[in-house]
Amino acid sequence: MTRKPSRSKPPTNTREDVFDRPTAEWLERAVDLFRRRDLHGADRALDQHLARAPQSWTGLCLKAILAAETHREVQAEQIWLQLVDRNPAYAEGHTNLGLMYKRTGRLDEAEAHLRKALSLSPALSGAHHNLGMVLMDRGRMDDALASFERALELDPDAAQTRFNIGVLWQGRLQFDRACTAYRETLRLAPAHQGAMNNLVFCLQYLPDCSPETRLAVARELGKTVCASVAQRSVWNVTFDPSRRLRVGFVSGDLRTHPVGYFLETLFRGLGDTSLEFHAYSNHPTDDELSARLRTRFAGWHHVDTWNDETLEARIVADGIDVLVDLAGHSALNRLPLFARRPAPVQVSWLGYFATTGLPTMDWVLADPVCATVFCAASECPAREPDARGNSGSLHVRLLSGSREDQRRGARAVGAGARRVPPCRPAVAKRTTHPTRTARAFREASARCGDLDGAIASLRFGRARELLHELRRGRRGARHVPLSRRDDDV
Repeated sequence: MTRKPSRSKPPTNTREDVFDRPTAEWLERAVDLFRRRDLHGADRALDQHLARAPQSWTGLCLKAILAAETHREVQAEQIWLQLVDRNPAYAEGHTNLGLMYKRTGRLDEAEAHLRKALSLSPALSGAHHNLGMVLMDRGRMDDALASFERALELDPDAAQTRFNIGVLWQGRLQFDRACTAYRETLRLAPAHQGAMNNLVFCLQYLPDCSPETRLAVARELGKTVCASVAQRSVWNVTFDPSRRLRVGFVSGDLRTHPVGYFLETLFRGLGDTSLEFHAYSNHPTDDELSARLRTRFAGWHHVDTWNDETLEARIVADGIDVLVDLAGHSALNRLPLFARRPAPVQVSWLGYFATTGLPTMDWVLADPVCATVFCAASECPAREPDARGNSGSLHVRLLSGSREDQRRGARAVGAGARRVPPCRPAVAKRTTHPTRTARAFREASARCGDLDGAIASLRFGRARELLHELRRGRRGARHVPLSRRDDDV
């Protein structure tokens, strides 16, 4: 599940700052770049403005917002406290302080500042909305819903508030209500990426929703994303057999996360290869698993603060032949980037269990266990014996074989992706049994004494038996969905 906090809006000049023309132009440029999500460009322009007007109220507000969104929480806190000290009745300052403290997990301080903001300005819809998010984090769902509803009374067209109401219902496993809230969000903001992701995610858990309906909704949203950007048709790649094939991975889970562990297994199975790997990590931090993965990549970029234009330019400059999405509609995805087609061949794999709906996504890697799900997919399924790489033998021409095999594979994918007839939709029965799987994992953990040993044991032991039983239909169809958040592992 994608759960995104409200993005702060660029501040308005409520203090009637007066600047000379060059100083005002730097501020205007910073606000424009911020609205285009070029955070680093906005920060540089704002530094020029503040060098000329150090006490600029609007400039300092924007500087605090940029600091928070580029993971400089200490700097953001100092600026907001400075502004609140200059004007204790500044309700918006307390609101933004509350949002920043929420992001860093300081919920007591966040709630205190938001209630202070509401005491100063009871009709401040943003404060009611942010308070609802804090209360939701504290598990006080009824109080959170009341805050969101009060925010909607004050601002009925607040798309982000309706989105977070959907997140609340999704967390309560009331997926029909969540879908209604997400559809309302998209009515108000058709390009709201979080609502798109969560809508197609929740549809998977509605028993009366057919695979054809899920596919139709995913395709409709995919077309909406693609309609707002230009698709690239020229890339910085050649089919020179002497050049190493370059494969890029885009993910927010190149860390201690199931995707990270599966990817590590793939690299272990590939051994020495003539492929060149590049990582585009959409998460702000690395951990021990990230450090191990990093040794297998020729390039590693943290892109969580990059907008799609900047990331597209980086991928094109790196000369990526095959770009792999490891998130689908799950948290920390960059699907709007794939709508731009920054690489000639684009593949979805591993991090999501259904179609992305993007017409620019050529293939999805699927094994016999999950292949039936991808019969209702906008991508063409590439069926592999072991698409999770558990045995270390992923028999995909792009990821194994000689350089000429890889080159022929890339040409075949690029030329054939649009000639493959659509797959026949089929009803896919969910047979995952999380209770049994969790029990097997606990047993393996106790037996092995460490996480890596438990995963390795499951990979070749009980997990294999469970998969065979699932395929033979011996497990029931009961499936318990788990609510996910951006910071889940």
